[in-house]
Amino acid sequence: VYVLIICSNSAILSLIWAQKSLHEPMYVFIAALLFNSLLFSATIYPKLLVDFLSDEQTTSLSLCNLQSFTYYSLCGAEFLLLSAMAYDRYVSICRPLQYQATMRKPTVVVLLALAWLLPACQLVPSLFISRSYKLCHSTLNGIFCNNAISQLFCMDSRASYITYGAFIALNTVILPMLFILFTYTKILIISLRGSGSMRRKAAKTCSPHLLVLISFSCLCSYDIVVARLQVDLDRTARFIMTLQVVLYHPLFNPIIYGFKMEKIHRHLRMVFCHDKRKKRPGGAKTNMTYIILGGFVEVQRYRYLYFMIMLTAYLVIISFNISIVCLIIVHKSLHEPMYVFIAALLINSILFSTNIYPKLFIDFLSERQVIPYQACLFQVFAFYSLSASEFLLLAAMAYDRYVSICKPLRYPSIMTKTTVVKWGLTVVVEKSSVLVYCCLSLTVRLPLCGFELQRFFCTNWPLVQLSCVDTSANNIAGLMATVGTIFVPLLFVLYTYLRILLVTRRSSREQRGKALQTCLPHIVTCVNYSVCFVGELLLNRMRDDEINPFIIVVLSLEFLIIPPIVNPLVYGLKLPQIRAVVLRFVYPAHKRSKR
Repeated sequence: VYVLIICSNSAILSLIWAQKSLHEPMYVFIAALLFNSLLFSATIYPKLLVDFLSDEQTTSLSLCNLQSFTYYSLCGAEFLLLSAMAYDRYVSICRPLQYQATMRKPTVVVLLALAWLLPACQLVPSLFISRSYKLCHSTLNGIFCNNAISQLFCMDSRASYITYGAFIALNTVILPMLFILFTYTKILIISLRGSGSMRRKAAKTCSPHLLVLISFSCLCSYDIVVARLQVDLDRTARFIMTLQVVLYHPLFNPIIYGFKMEKIHRHLRMVFCHDKRKKRPGGAKTNMTYIILGGFVEVQRYRYLYFMIMLTAYLVIISFNISIVCLIIVHKSLHEPMYVFIAALLINSILFSTNIYPKLFIDFLSERQVIPYQACLFQVFAFYSLSASEFLLLAAMAYDRYVSICKPLRYPSIMTKTTVVKWGLTVVVEKSSVLVYCCLSLTVRLPLCGFELQRFFCTNWPLVQLSCVDTSANNIAGLMATVGTIFVPLLFVLYTYLRILLVTRRSSREQRGKALQTCLPHIVTCVNYSVCFVGELLLNRMRDDEINPFIIVVLSLEFLIIPPIVNPLVYGLKLPQIRAVVLRFVYPAHKRSKR
């Protein structure tokens, strides 16, 4: 997530810096806001990542005070920057003839300087005030340092501290909010009196700022509720809300400004979709440069809703899968073949989602959904290779359980590090040889007569159907690849679990319970992924005129959402060792209560 925050914010910052057409006050303020998000994230994430991978989460009082100071000064700067942007929009819409004279470079520089310096100067005394008190407690209920640190100090009366905090909140939060409310009210009044085109222009330029303002205000209200009013929240609720503060907003800004601001959106499309969109004459297209993804036609009316659903799903997928992978890496008790295969499966889910979701987000927010032909081929390769890896990893996990339950005395000698590495190499070599040389090499050579896929993303068989020539060889190669990478591993999984079933039937009830406990998550994952993939496979093999477009939407989105989310949930909740580690992480008191 931190890498995504840095990349997305830095990309738009660089774009504004490089494009002279974006050297206007509005885009300068947007760049300042994104830069503020980078500073905000850099204040929290590095220490947060270290703490997640450490057994003890500690920090010095000086560093804690510094983090709290930086956190609140940047939050104040955010509100002041948003008020500067509101003033810029007010002058642009309500006083257009005075805009050039009012929003000059010196004015912009002064507004930016005030936005960063005013909150920092007001918060400097807090650093000296905190040093004058001694600590009565040393445990902070949070994942980073904020105003709640004041509750740890030995104070006879908190009235002066609360008054000082209220004064800062008034200057950096409440007054900017009132100013923003005033400016947008004036803009609304002027726009209602104007023409329809003026109202549309005002809505187009102001809506991104309003969305960002509402988002940040809602998240900051959490700090006021918990830290200022000292509301006692459940620990899990506190943890989730705190993560929302550091996760949601720094990602929200570049997405909103990147896709809702017309100029920035256009320049981003020029960078990432640089192919010329010229109509080509009929006949064979041997030099196809782009593919149109026509599956989005059915969701155009609700594309922003779909965008929010898929963005939420992607963030959940990344967060859940990375959390379990990190737990397996950090805890030595989980350095066993079964958990190594689970970590590999979850990493495979992350790679699979990352292959599809980023382009999907761009397409949901774009007027036209196109992808370069070479990028389409790469997406096909990654899609099928990672799908094949999933089945082969499930086969490896089934074999691991088979040896563990049916040949327990030989387990340490069979499931060695070398064996695990061999399984990993088998996954890589088999998927490469079958998919690249047998399927994609044939697809690349095909001359294409069409350039529109009725899908959300590129898959092999719909791409082959665009060809002008006989595709029997592709059909045979595709069936062979399907058998080799899907049905053979599934038959192997079925065989191993049948052997496990036969062995456990002759064992005691305790052994049957243990076998069921460790095998059930793998079986659930295998059945879930197999059903979803077979649905996607049948969808790709059917012609577009043979199936309802709504079914295409449902099956495609189901395959993208369900398996990557189900995997970490199943392994995190059903496997006792991982569940115990998760509980110790989320509820530290859980470990102490068992002692």
